[in-house]
Amino acid sequence: MDSAVLKERYEMLCAEPSDINEHLPTFVQAVEELNATKVIEIGVRYGLSTIAWMYALQDRGQLWAVDCSYPIPSGVGVLGDVNLLDPQGPLGVVPHWMFLLGYDTSQQVLDALPGKVDILFLDTNHVYEETLVELDLYLPRVRSGGRIYLHDTAIEFTGNATTPQPLFPVRTAVEEFCAERDLRWDNKTNCSGLGTIYVP
Repeated sequence: MDSAVLKERYEMLCAEPSDINEHLPTFVQAVEELNATKVIEIGVRYGLSTIAWMYALQDRGQLWAVDCSYPIPSGVGVLGDVNLLDPQGPLGVVPHWMFLLGYDTSQQVLDALPGKVDILFLDTNHVYEETLVELDLYLPRVRSGGRIYLHDTAIEFTGNATTPQPLFPVRTAVEEFCAERDLRWDNKTNCSGLGTIYVP
C-alpha cells in the first residue's frame, strides 16, 4: 500500500466539499480515541468514507467494507482516478481492507464478518425499516465501549423506499432503537448528518 498516497487522498477529501467530508476527521479521531483495530463499514459507493477508515486503520487494524455493488470510481474530484479494487492503482494493495460484495443482512455476509468490532459505520439506503433491521443485527457485533456511526441522519426524505417513510427516516429509526434499549446517542446535523450510538 502506498501510505503517502492514502494520506494525500484523505487530506484532499477532507478539504473537498461532499456530503460527508466534514465527518471524515471524526472517524479518524474515533479510531484513535477507542484504540480501534476492527471496523465494519456498511455502504461504500464512491469510497469517500472508506479512504478515511483505511487511513485511520493503517498499521493498526482491519476494515471490513460491505456493499451490494462494487465501489464506483467517482470520475470527479480527488478520487476520480481511484478504483479501490485495483491493486495496480495509486493505492496499490491495501492489506488491511477487505471488501465483501453482498447484502449486509445476508447470512453469507454476516458469517464472513468478525464477531466483535470496535466501530460500525452504517451508510446504506437510508430506509427506516432497513435501518432498524441493520441496527438490530449489528449492535451485538460492537464491543462494549464501542460506537455505531450512521450517516444521513439529516436527510428528510429517501428515494430508496418502497413503503411510506417517516420524515428523517434514519434519525427516526435511531431515536426509536435507542429509546427501546436505553442507549445514549447524539446527532450532528452538518454534512447530511451523523448519528453516534455509544455502546455500553
